[in-house]
Amino acid sequence: MCGVNDVAGNTGPTTPGDLLNAINAMVDLARAHGIEVVLGTLTPVTGLPWAPAVQDPRGRVVALNAEVRALAARRGLGLADYFAVLADGENALKSDLTRDGVHPTGQGYREMRPLAEAALDAALNR
Repeated sequence: MCGVNDVAGNTGPTTPGDLLNAINAMVDLARAHGIEVVLGTLTPVTGLPWAPAVQDPRGRVVALNAEVRALAARRGLGLADYFAVLADGENALKSDLTRDGVHPTGQGYREMRPLAEAALDAALNR
């Protein structure tokens, strides 16, 4: 699971292609060692207050998640679609599941847990 820190460019500019290449490399390494892989979508954000230069972080997260979903389908990987349960109608993190618009609260993680468990169970029982 790549994250919002990547979208924010915390370690420097990163393109969606860079992130997908990194994910593919990790998948290849895991599979070479007999490890089942489950991808997770990025969680939605309301904004990135520490990275004001990032234009449209919501749109970038939505676009990257589309690529992650397609990658999972193309490579036969498990997927935990966290965005689907955490996003509001405007692709932001639901206000009752965050304090800062970026990080989920305990309730947000409780919403994510069944998705992770189901994806892991499916991967382990293939």
